[in-house]
Parts: sequence; structure tokens; C-alpha cells
Amino acid sequence: MDELLYLFPMPSQLEGQQRIVMDRMTTLWTNFVKYGDPTPDEDKTSWQSLGIPKWEPLTVLNHTYMLIEAECTPMQEYPERWHIVLEESKGNQTTTVATENTLPPESTTRGPSQEDFEQLEQERKAFMISMIVFIVCTVILGIGCTVLFFKSR
Repeated sequence: MDELLYLFPMPSQLEGQQRIVMDRMTTLWTNFVKYGDPTPDEDKTSWQSLGIPKWEPLTVLNHTYMLIEAECTPMQEYPERWHIVLEESKGNQTTTVATENTLPPESTTRGPSQEDFEQLEQERKAFMISMIVFIVCTVILGIGCTVLFFKSR
């Protein structure tokens, strides 16, 4: 769900690393949609300029996924990665393979505060008002130009 903030940012400012992650993620997604490959040979400059390594296709023997963080890193065995994180969060350093019935740990991190939410809500409302004003001004300008055009004939 967090990835939606990169695709449809609210009128808040993305800073430094967030902007880089957004550029990398949207480039990988759009390349996948356009070429069927997130790192296509047809458009190497789009992903190489962002420091993204070649993403090898998933096969029966190769379970490569791309970890998109400060750097993009091809990784192996996605389920095992999260099982290790689960075990570490419990204080248990076991690295056995997770089963289908393994539940994720309850989150100990808190989400955004009520203040953060209210600030984002205010920014969203201000953005909507500015967009409505922009659209109304554009329509009025269009009507004015049309009237002037027909009067000058």
C-alpha cells in the first residue's frame, strides 16, 4: 500500500531518498508494463541511469526479486527473507523455512500520529481547492479566448 504514495503523491514533499525510490519504482513498473521486463534491453538508459541492476526473469530455479531501498539489490528466496525477519523480531535466530500457516508478527511500530493525519488531510483539501480554482480559471480563459476569437472575425 505504501507504494501508492509514490505513484499518487499527496501534496506533500518527497525528500531525497524518497524521490529516488519513487523514480526507481515507477521506472521498473512502467518498463514492465511497456516491455514485459522491468529492465529491458530496449531501454537500458531509463533504468541504468537510476543505478538499477539487471533484473533476471523468475524461473523455476531462479527466484530473484528486486529489493528497492537506498540501492536496488537483486535478492533470492523472498519467502525465506521474511521468515528470517519474523524470527528476528521474536528474538529467535532460527532460519527454518516458513510454512503456509506462519503468521506475521504483530506490528510494534506505530503508524502516523493523529497530527500527521490531520496535516495530510489539510494538505489534501488545499490541493483539491487549488485544483478546482485552476480548472475554473482554465474554463473561463477558454471561454474568453473563444469570445474574443469570434468577435475579431
